[in-house]
Amino acid sequence: MFCAKSRQMQRILWSSVILIGIVGLLNPAGAAFAQTAQCGTRGAPKCPPTQRVPPVVTDGRLNTNLADPYVIYCVDGQFQIYKINSLGQGNLFNTHPINDVIATLELPAVQDLGDGFTLKRADDLLALYGPDRFFLAFSLNTCLLKANQGGQADFDCDGTLDSIQVGVPGQPPFVKITSGKTGKVLLNFYAYDPKFLGGVNYALGKFKNGCPLDIVTGPGAGGGPDVRVFDGKTGSILKDFFAYAPSFTGGVRVAAGDLNGDGYPDIVTAPGPGAGPNVKVFNGKNLAVLDSFFAFSPLFTGGVHPSVHDFNGDGHNDIIVTAYTGQFVETKVFDGKTLAVLSDKLS
Repeated sequence: MFCAKSRQMQRILWSSVILIGIVGLLNPAGAAFAQTAQCGTRGAPKCPPTQRVPPVVTDGRLNTNLADPYVIYCVDGQFQIYKINSLGQGNLFNTHPINDVIATLELPAVQDLGDGFTLKRADDLLALYGPDRFFLAFSLNTCLLKANQGGQADFDCDGTLDSIQVGVPGQPPFVKITSGKTGKVLLNFYAYDPKFLGGVNYALGKFKNGCPLDIVTGPGAGGGPDVRVFDGKTGSILKDFFAYAPSFTGGVRVAAGDLNGDGYPDIVTAPGPGAGPNVKVFNGKNLAVLDSFFAFSPLFTGGVHPSVHDFNGDGHNDIIVTAYTGQFVETKVFDGKTLAVLSDKLS
């Protein structure tokens, strides 16, 4: 009797082992893997909170087209790509630390993010290419601001970098500086009418003796060509002028750097969308126009992003401009002395 029961128990145990083995072959990673792989699809369990996000969330979101198959976020220091399924739910598809994305990119450069995504950068302008003919162009500054990683400089002269954040499209035109040491707000003001929601473009330069750097601003799309320079310590206006005809409302992108060799920063402006690519250089002391030229074809009206760097290492700053010209990001470098083209690349 005992032997019969023992043989029966053995048959039950072996049947269980075989069943478990079959399940293991069908799903080597276990049931949890099957649920995670299919989360967000019809009839499957809900995805974990860290793996899904409603596509209507706007905080940190870069693209607003609800028909896009992917949603791109710059949030909490991460560059995140969510894939939208048939139910309109977003599942985390690809993520990278923003600092890593920035650090590995030269000017211009291409980075493979994996999963079929390629990120191209030319100065502040980035272009993301992905599967399903996905494309998104955006500025690095916008990404950093959405991720709460604004620009940095020592504004209170304590040897620690502080953060500067400005309003992005959809927000009032604020400028906010926060201490990197204490977290205290050092400066917080509106660069333009608080009702203006087109965002703020900015650059930094020392327009007075001593510390700290000062802030050059231009309004985003929808604003007039009103360029201002604010004292980096008090927020008071040091300079205020129109870079283009007052009737132009495409916004102004700005850069700052010494271009005439007098040791004082000059101001470079470029129009936003809606005007030809007329780049101007203003004397930082008296605002006289030092140079005015078309960086691209005069017929191009897509907007230009300027910056000032010593491109060729000759000890003199040059003017670097970028623009998205349809299929490519074009980067041109003009000699700061002669305006000769030092480089012209498509990426």
